[in-house]
Amino acid sequence: MVDQSQKAGLSFEEICRQIFAEQSAWRKVLIGCVLCLSVFGSPFAFGYIWRYMAKLRATGDFTLPEWDEPLTLLIPGLKAMIVFFAWCGVPSLIALALQAFFFEVTWVLGFPAVVITAVVLWGSSCLGVSALWHFQREPEWETLMQFERIWAPFGRAWSQLLLPGMAYVGFLALLSPLLLLVFFGGFLPFMAYALQAYVFSSRAN
Repeated sequence: MVDQSQKAGLSFEEICRQIFAEQSAWRKVLIGCVLCLSVFGSPFAFGYIWRYMAKLRATGDFTLPEWDEPLTLLIPGLKAMIVFFAWCGVPSLIALALQAFFFEVTWVLGFPAVVITAVVLWGSSCLGVSALWHFQREPEWETLMQFERIWAPFGRAWSQLLLPGMAYVGFLALLSPLLLLVFFGGFLPFMAYALQAYVFSSRAN
């Protein structure tokens, strides 16, 4: 389990260094990025995210897993997509739609809406990681409705996730024309850091 790992408490920068220390890491990330460009490839990319979280929970090893046995990624990937869409996709889409609406009304409302959207994207990404973590441990669809349990790790660790999370959101915003391409590579290290924060905040509680 991650909470038994000797690598506990690494900073976001250290986790990124561990992930990309292997030369093969860039190839693994590129495969996932390319898969995210396709409707048919996205479930496999999310299946890889599922596999990576499972590896983190089991070993605490931040290096990326292999892309072997790709067919085994399909079903977990579909589940991960549903979890992530419910807890991250829906609130993010609502925030972006409201931001566009306010910009149409007047730029005076539009710019504050950008800040609110950034906060929503950050918070929903954090909650998406928490929801996936809980769903892996209890793979029942009712788990996705347990708001208090999914919120609790975020409520305890939100301050640790603020800077890495906003950096992740800024990364996506900066490269928004390539969003589908860059989402995968940015989410992996953020997920690893968030999972570590959730596990250790749970231990300290």
